[in-house]
Amino acid sequence: MYFLLKLIARLALRVFFRKIHVQGLTEIPVNGPLLVAANHPNTFMDPILIAVYLKQDIYFLANGSIFKNPIVAWFLKKLHMIPIYRKKDVGAGEKVNNSATFSKCFEFLRKKGTLLIFPEGTSEHERRLRPLKTGTARIALGAEASANFELGVKILPVGLTYTDPKHFQSEVFVHFATPIDVQAYKEHYQQEEFATVDALTEELRQRLEHHTITTSNEEHDLLVHNIEKLYKNRLIDELEISPDPSRENFLITKGIAEAVTYYETNQPQRFLAIRQKIQEYVNLLNKLGLDEETITRKNQFVHRLTRGIFLVLGFPIYLYGLIFNYLPYILPSKIAGWISKDVTYRAPLMMITGIITFTGFYIAEIYYFYQRIPLLWPTILFALSLPVSGFICWYYWLLAEDSYESWSFRRLSQKRKTQITHLLTERKEIFVLLEEAKQEYLGTIKAES
Repeated sequence: MYFLLKLIARLALRVFFRKIHVQGLTEIPVNGPLLVAANHPNTFMDPILIAVYLKQDIYFLANGSIFKNPIVAWFLKKLHMIPIYRKKDVGAGEKVNNSATFSKCFEFLRKKGTLLIFPEGTSEHERRLRPLKTGTARIALGAEASANFELGVKILPVGLTYTDPKHFQSEVFVHFATPIDVQAYKEHYQQEEFATVDALTEELRQRLEHHTITTSNEEHDLLVHNIEKLYKNRLIDELEISPDPSRENFLITKGIAEAVTYYETNQPQRFLAIRQKIQEYVNLLNKLGLDEETITRKNQFVHRLTRGIFLVLGFPIYLYGLIFNYLPYILPSKIAGWISKDVTYRAPLMMITGIITFTGFYIAEIYYFYQRIPLLWPTILFALSLPVSGFICWYYWLLAEDSYESWSFRRLSQKRKTQITHLLTERKEIFVLLEEAKQEYLGTIKAES
């Protein structure tokens, strides 16, 4: 069951995400004993993403509360999940007892197994690394201590960063870091057990922070997001950080977040002024129903012409794709909303239900087609046309939305010249502020290095 689900998950991830950027695959140890420790921004999606890139079978430490139902517990165990309990998972007055879980983990690692754990303990849609629980370090050190530090346990830190964890066709960055050698802590552990657990947890935190994009709060994160939309493409053109485009993309966003933290800490008045200026610009964009991409697009005439030709010629294919793909596409978002109101579960629930709805609808549609036209090759071509027309339909809709926004911008440029002029002036002033801040920040980094 695990192997089959892994194959299905790999295909589903390729469909769900527009692009998956993966770094550090060569860092993954082929054999255990291995503890994989990752940040946890997207509930079920996180273990699925990690598992498909590990060749070996992987077991998961999961929230104990989801094992209460015996049928669910049986199914989860078939998926290699091991329950671990938190204070809120037990009744009032009861103590958390994970001794059986820890013993099972020790035994599993002694057998050279690979275990995935999320040391933050909870999952939230935020670009922040929450305080780490000590469980990962306790399991790693406890397993080594039970075998006189001769196991060779490694901890593989994995950083996960989503561009938009709630939505279909977003992007995700998966960073496998250099493994931590737990045996290096042997002498320290034998002298001071608790201090060693804290030291190993701190090293893991630093590794995860290095491979994730971290913001301090929601306002900080919103500012980073707005600067990305405004300024990131210019930085990519100007700064040659890495020959790998996906690595460069990640590093520039991380640099923006670190620069925002720098100004928030060292020049709070300047930070507030830039934040207010950008937010006023974004509010005006939203009020006018525009986005940054519409304003900055070059070669508007050529773009409008090619887009118009595609919209006219592609309409029959769009209609075909809509007829056969609309229900299996729309149902996952509806079902995800019915199952859970928690936004952190939205994306994984959509992907899982999408596998079911698309598979079910496609089988039914292919069967119906074959009943009407019982010929092999036409049926095969029809089957292939279903996912292809679905993606064309999706792209067509995005292009139609983009066309409407471009038309709105041209119309507003004529009818509301004063507002558009003010908008463009504000944008220029923001770029001046960001350029000055960039030069000063880069100078500071250079002086400190």
